[in-house]
Amino acid sequence: MLVFPDGSQTGTLGGGCVEAEVKCRSLRLLDEGRPEIVTFHLERQLWLGRRPYLRWRMKMLVDPVRPGEDLAYYDVLSARVTEGKGFTEAVVLEPQASGGGAPADRWLVDENGTVVAQRGSATLPDGLLSNVKPLSQRPAGLRSGGRLVSSPPAPLPPW
Repeated sequence: MLVFPDGSQTGTLGGGCVEAEVKCRSLRLLDEGRPEIVTFHLERQLWLGRRPYLRWRMKMLVDPVRPGEDLAYYDVLSARVTEGKGFTEAVVLEPQASGGGAPADRWLVDENGTVVAQRGSATLPDGLLSNVKPLSQRPAGLRSGGRLVSSPPAPLPPW
């Protein structure tokens, strides 16, 4: 979900109270210019057999995009998506656990393991790419050691 300074948005988190709270925090963080990880603990009461409750946690990175400074990174990301080129995005979530960087530092890695764009720290934290496997072997994101390594889903057939 992308939230603009005027309060408009593109994309969704599924609506509801979580989306509304993330939108409010996004607008505040745009003014402050800093990223924040927000966590929501959700609970729903269902009386299905012996499991009266469903509980889950949602964790999201709310990260302001700074015009001029960040646009080159997102231009590369957008081009790779538009051209259907594979990539992996590595994001520092917890600097203390990840061995360096700042929250929301990002690197785009192509299908060969080469960094093609970065946002934030000029220094790639030690071991950041150690969890990066070939795209064909990794259909979903992997979170470990204060880092998130993810890649977009495979393109859908053109029908």
